[in-house]
Amino acid sequence: MTEADPLPNPDPNIGFDIPELPVEHYFPLDRQNDQPSADTFEIGLVLGGTVSAGAYTAGVIDFLIQALDAWTVAKNAKYPQAPQHNVVIKILCGTSGGGVNAVLMSRALGYAFLPYDATPATTSNPLHDVWVNKLDIHEMLQTDDLEDNGLASSLLCARSIDTAASDAGNYSGEPLGRLGTPAIRTYAEQLLPVVLTLTNLRGVPYSTDFRGTSGRSEYYTDRADHLRYRVDITGRSPPASSSIQPYEIGISQTQSSGSEPWSAIVAAARGTSAFPVGLPPIELMRKVEHYRYRYAVVGSATGTSVVWLKPDWRYLIPAGANKDTPYRFLAVDGGCFNNEPINYARQFLAGVLGHNPREGNLAHRAIILVDPFADAASIGPIRDKGLISTAGSTLDALTSGARFETADFSLFTDEAVFSRFLVNPIRANPTTGETGAWTGGQAIASSALAAFGGFLSSSFREHDFLLGRKNCQSFLLKHFSLPDTNSLFHAPFWSDDQKRLYGQTDPGFLPIIPLMGSAKTPLSAPPWPKNSFDPDTIRDLIEARLEKLAARTVMPAIGDWGFLGNWLLSKGVSWAGGTATDAIVAAIRKELEKAGLA
Repeated sequence: MTEADPLPNPDPNIGFDIPELPVEHYFPLDRQNDQPSADTFEIGLVLGGTVSAGAYTAGVIDFLIQALDAWTVAKNAKYPQAPQHNVVIKILCGTSGGGVNAVLMSRALGYAFLPYDATPATTSNPLHDVWVNKLDIHEMLQTDDLEDNGLASSLLCARSIDTAASDAGNYSGEPLGRLGTPAIRTYAEQLLPVVLTLTNLRGVPYSTDFRGTSGRSEYYTDRADHLRYRVDITGRSPPASSSIQPYEIGISQTQSSGSEPWSAIVAAARGTSAFPVGLPPIELMRKVEHYRYRYAVVGSATGTSVVWLKPDWRYLIPAGANKDTPYRFLAVDGGCFNNEPINYARQFLAGVLGHNPREGNLAHRAIILVDPFADAASIGPIRDKGLISTAGSTLDALTSGARFETADFSLFTDEAVFSRFLVNPIRANPTTGETGAWTGGQAIASSALAAFGGFLSSSFREHDFLLGRKNCQSFLLKHFSLPDTNSLFHAPFWSDDQKRLYGQTDPGFLPIIPLMGSAKTPLSAPPWPKNSFDPDTIRDLIEARLEKLAARTVMPAIGDWGFLGNWLLSKGVSWAGGTATDAIVAAIRKELEKAGLA
């Protein structure tokens, strides 16, 4: 047996039985009777797929932490204008670049750092540092990964991404209680659930036996996978084994036999963000027993039930392995199958079959989705325009179809629903000044080139990061609110003076997270970064990488043509690389012009 080509286990009894206890023992079915107290609002934070637009999401997170820190400090100091109700981030879910941000946020929550305001004194901000300073096309076009005789795994070099991910996992700032932060960030679960979706190229096989005379089985392989973590954001002690479900992985800065190092969750973040072909897949491993705790919701004429799934263990525990052998697989971008992991957050808050109250006077739980690309629909072709066009349209259909279900989207945009909130880019048209004219992908500089555009220039990423901060401030001030009849605003949580102070922006509604301290200072939209990047500056890098890629892929596939043949072939490859470079540079320039960046 080889890891690349495992053979099924010959032992038909290998594997695990389904858990003895029912699904609801591990996953509550309905939390309707387990509502938060009258003074508490629970949040499931969902960070959607981004590619380079992760800079926007990072800006949103940066301001959210700033606002929650300022309010918590004011509450702890009994500041007269500080409402005394509570907000708690109960779960954090992410995919693709959103998964990277989920891991980065869970790490940053354990430390004090200054919010980013574009001054040199705050350049140590971990969210800004990773997304704006460390992820750039110049490093991604290097050929270091192609110098040896190994496989060419991707169009771009990922070594700078690996370094940035490692730096994020090793980040340590000031101790909490400094730099305007509370000693304990009570607004987040101290043992924070973090769910990352990813695409499992090996797959998880299942089989179902048909009833009747055929006796045959029907097989299917699930590649829409996910990993569940419990991250100790305090860093004071490792998670107790009793606090970790058997399908979860404990992550702590203080290691023990019950937890994994940060490198484990960082690797998963790299896996969920490994855009197919553009970036190399990531080899991951996990306990095979995790797949014992997968369930399905089954509807029938008599009602809805939740049942355990049973994998075909012969393939998960192949020949030569046993139950304790880690399950290894290749992972790529989680956005291929689930670009908005909303359901994991919803089920955690409401229960597998439950629903969070949607009425404004009753809502005490909500999902906040941060989605840089929630914009106008992209309409595909109605006529065959050739192979390349069809391939591009198919990829667009797959990615857009994986974002969210129609029902999810309608709930996020329904103003009468207070259990779903959406943060997405919005800015004034930089040419006309028309307020709110640009939304979604149009409002961010990173959306060009299938969302790889942000990697071209730090100016693009800086814009998106600062726009994320501004949009988050506007969201908290104008949109993340409830009717003042909600029990969250009853005395003694809110005084009449506080209601008068915070009720001015929208009469009859009050903010769930009031802006206090530094978070109150109005933020301005960053200038649109037009003409800040010239594609010709990377022409030589593109050509050099294309030639190296051809040397590692095309020429070995063709074989040995002798000295003269190989020389002519290399010249042909070089010419083709130059021609391809011209086409790529022209395409980049066209995309930048289309986005108003050139």
